[in-house]
Amino acid sequence: MAHNLLRATGTRAGTRYAKARTATVRRDLITLGARTARHGRGNLVLHLPAGHHREQEWLDLWTQCCGPPAAAA
Repeated sequence: MAHNLLRATGTRAGTRYAKARTATVRRDLITLGARTARHGRGNLVLHLPAGHHREQEWLDLWTQCCGPPAAAA
C-alpha cells in the first residue's frame, strides 16, 4: 500500500516524478522540513523552508491533493 501511495504522489507531483524511484519521491517530496501552524478555526498552514529547491513541485502536489475541487464540466 505504501508503494502505491508513493507512486500516486509522484504522479500528482508532475511529470518528473511520474516514473521516479520511490527513494527519489520520498527524498524530494515527503521528507520536507516544513513548519505547521494553525490560523483561525483549524486552518492548517505549512511554512516551507526559504529557497527550497523543490518548492514548486511540492506546492503543485499540495494544490492538487488539498486544493479546491475541479469545476464540473
